[in-house]
Amino acid sequence: MADFETPQRQSIAGILVLFVFSLTNNIRHFATLLLVVFLRMREQPLYILLAILGLAVAFLVFAALKYWFFTFELNIQERNLLVKDGIINKTRTVIQFENIQQVSLNQSFIHKLTSVYEVIIDTAGSADAEVKIKAVSKEVAEELKETLTQYASAKAVAETSTSEAEQQ
Repeated sequence: MADFETPQRQSIAGILVLFVFSLTNNIRHFATLLLVVFLRMREQPLYILLAILGLAVAFLVFAALKYWFFTFELNIQERNLLVKDGIINKTRTVIQFENIQQVSLNQSFIHKLTSVYEVIIDTAGSADAEVKIKAVSKEVAEELKETLTQYASAKAVAETSTSEAEQQ
């Protein structure tokens, strides 16, 4: 059983997951620029190879730093989830258990290759997911989902019981 009351990191395989997502995202954004560079530098393949290698190393370092600076923990006494993220711009997200609407697990192709899951936590009032924990093991993902839904539903059951008692 995982101790979620101490700060937890993602799985070490998360570095590879973060690297691949960062790489594919940047290739999509800069595809036309990369195409122009490659077409113009056909005569100098060594420079292209060095540029690709340099970018790959930069993305790998960036992924390792994202992994290192991302932690999550549950504070049972205060009934919230605390997520710390960011390399330069640090963010600290606190989600009250009562505000959690849905906890879902996702496993894309790269997640399947590395045997990890993404935990997505949705809250009321936001169109996007409030928190995405990119890469945790199956056991941690399922236990975190179960724990969060248990604490979130405990408040809903208590409110329903109070409301029914008031009506009677």
